[in-house]
Amino acid sequence: MKASALLCSMLVLVLGCGSPAAESPVVEEPAPVVAEREQAETVPAEPEPEAPAIAEGPGEPEAEPAEPAALPSLYDFWATWCLPCRQQKPIIDELRTEYAGVVDVIAIDVDEEGELAQRYEVKVIPTLVILDAAGNEVERFTGLTQKDKLVERFRAHGFIE
Repeated sequence: MKASALLCSMLVLVLGCGSPAAESPVVEEPAPVVAEREQAETVPAEPEPEAPAIAEGPGEPEAEPAEPAALPSLYDFWATWCLPCRQQKPIIDELRTEYAGVVDVIAIDVDEEGELAQRYEVKVIPTLVILDAAGNEVERFTGLTQKDKLVERFRAHGFIE
């Protein structure tokens, strides 16, 4: 969620709030000066590991992809405003139910998780990315993809029999 808030803040700064109000000047405050002795004594805090929250879709719980995944995964990059994504959703829901415990099926809203979509170089939605149990991408599909094609690819990669 930190990434989403940062992305929204950057968009507001770049694009404005949508109102034609006059821009206010940016006033930068000088950085505080810290004595060298204080700097030497300070130990930087360890950064918190960031695990992207994955939006599952309306009314569904949020999930986080394991790093690396204990199971093979299917990432469904989608958006609420995308008609082919809404057509893909029932197929994704069926796969999630039928292959629970065998293949992790995770829906990722690109509007909520733009940074993750960029990391996977998603240019078109829906985009379906198949990852092996080690978290390596093994295949991807763009556009509406039928269930039988996805099941056949799960079989071809040895995820199911």
